[in-house]
Amino acid sequence: MVANIIDERLKTYTTMIIEDEEHARTRFINKGLGQIKKIM
Repeated sequence: MVANIIDERLKTYTTMIIEDEEHARTRFINKGLGQIKKIM
């Protein structure tokens, strides 16, 4: 029973981390594109 609760929390937590990483990657790419446009 307790293991189930921990498992659910871990799943939620992992999903949050993955989404966070994707957002960070998107922001990083957008920032990079912004820099390239400024140079060109």
